[in-house]
Amino acid sequence: MKKKKKKKKNSDKFLSGKIIAAIGKLSMPREKIIELIEKNGGKYAKSITNDVTHVICAKKDSKTQKLQKAKELGKIIVTESFLKRGQ
Repeated sequence: MKKKKKKKKNSDKFLSGKIIAAIGKLSMPREKIIELIEKNGGKYAKSITNDVTHVICAKKDSKTQKLQKAKELGKIIVTESFLKRGQ
């Protein structure tokens, strides 16, 4: 007898309730990043706003204006490896 896999509810996924923006040149295509975010219960944001909870970037120590803005707004800065936990 085969066991049925239970589908995870969005609230069970590790990005549930998180709004994530991706900035700069990343190793994965943007479409793949958006797919991983949504697959793991998060929402993708095209720009950094007050609603954004996390910002994905290639290097946390970059001096770009967008990353500086994210830091000023108190956003959690992560790299792509953060998303790989949900694969």
